Amino acid sequence: MAKKGSRFDTRTLLIILLVIVIIGAGYIVITNLPEELDYTTVDDVITNKQNYVNKNVTVKGIYNFDFNIPNIVSTNTPVEGIEPYTLKLDLSLLDINETDDLRVGILYFFTGKIIDEKLPSTPDLDLVLIVEKFEET
Repeated sequence: MAKKGSRFDTRTLLIILLVIVIIGAGYIVITNLPEELDYTTVDDVITNKQNYVNKNVTVKGIYNFDFNIPNIVSTNTPVEGIEPYTLKLDLSLLDINETDDLRVGILYFFTGKIIDEKLPSTPDLDLVLIVEKFEET
């Protein structure tokens, strides 16, 4: 007489174990994805001023330092003859050690409050982002 097979043979147990491991690994990967950052661009802030004034936002842009004014410029490549959009930065809320980390030409996420500041010396830079924190992309 031939021996009857057990209720679950070894191959079936290995397949069940493999499925459990795959589901567990998928769950771990999905639950540990990095947080998605909600941001806007310099172009959008400048063209839609009314939507951003006196609000906290995160703006993606390239750090620049022209005429002793820290600012960020649009990430879009400018069309020949057209200057990229520029947004002035106020870095007074940051520690001096933090501002040392800023490098010209590097893409950053700047988080802070947008204010409308009309100055005769910089008529084209009327919006200012008061930076609370920044992060390199």
